[in-house]
Amino acid sequence: MFVIEFNKLVYKLHLLYVRPHKVKKSLFTFVKINDLKYYFSLQWLRLSRWFEEQGINPWLGVLLSIVGFLGVSKLLFYKLDVAGWVYVGIALYTLSQLSSRERNGEMQRMASRKSYRRWRILENVGYMSPFVIFLLYEKAMWEALVLAGIGIMMSLFVMRTLVVRTIPSPFRRIPFEGIVGFRLTIIVFLVIYLLLIPAIGVGNFNLGLVSLIATYLIQLSFYLNPEKEYFVWIFSLSIEKFLKKKWLNAQFVALVLSLPFALILVCFFPDKWMLILGAILVGHLWVSAGVFSKYGVYPKEMNVAQGFIMALGIIVFPLLGIFIPLYIKRSKEKLRLYLK
Repeated sequence: MFVIEFNKLVYKLHLLYVRPHKVKKSLFTFVKINDLKYYFSLQWLRLSRWFEEQGINPWLGVLLSIVGFLGVSKLLFYKLDVAGWVYVGIALYTLSQLSSRERNGEMQRMASRKSYRRWRILENVGYMSPFVIFLLYEKAMWEALVLAGIGIMMSLFVMRTLVVRTIPSPFRRIPFEGIVGFRLTIIVFLVIYLLLIPAIGVGNFNLGLVSLIATYLIQLSFYLNPEKEYFVWIFSLSIEKFLKKKWLNAQFVALVLSLPFALILVCFFPDKWMLILGAILVGHLWVSAGVFSKYGVYPKEMNVAQGFIMALGIIVFPLLGIFIPLYIKRSKEKLRLYLK
């Protein structure tokens, strides 16, 4: 429904914005300033609506996003010795979200091939500019050059059409979260595996531990988007059995994706096994909270306030001992419409 409504909105704005006798010249010829203004004004409108749905003033939301971006970036460079390359990986993952087939399909319907390519390049440049500027601020010249080069090249591809559909998943019997989440984040997991090389090579256990923790944080993204009601209803289980099944599936996925990191770290840092075990236990606790928080707001997505509470529980993980029972209670209430 959202896609349909958005397309209707695009069409109405197009009729208001472009004069009838200039439709063909403005949208299906060389990109002009007005075309760019038209496209990016739509993106701002979309972003503003999202902030308003979360109960936040759009300008305040942008300000908080900037402050959060700078704070997390500074913290990353303060904590990690190879923060530059980790930063590049995060930036590339962000850019990959711009290359979805659905998103690019909308853009291609709005413009000619030449206009579409220029829009994509400008969009990628706009998204990666804050990352590149911060890398230059931290004097990470090589990382900034690599990010800029790959970022521009990524504007030429629709990543998920090329990658996601051809990657076999080890979670065929775990519908939705396991399959979709794994395929959308496989590149990120490969980048994290690469971080183990310098961690082992220079004996930097902290970097290896960060890699292990990162695998669990990435898995939390598996539980951000709710599945359609049909995929809940087809289980034909009681609410308790459904939640138990989802929880067990999530623990299995977490174990499969994180165990290789843990085993590698134990092999090279055997004296740190207690810290590794502690990270695994906390990580599985995070994943549990992710599962139950998802169904605690089902069939909607988490809003900013709920996401903030979840983030607080991740940072101060003992709070999850309070949050998880509340999430379970809310999940049972939300699932009554779909299960026994």
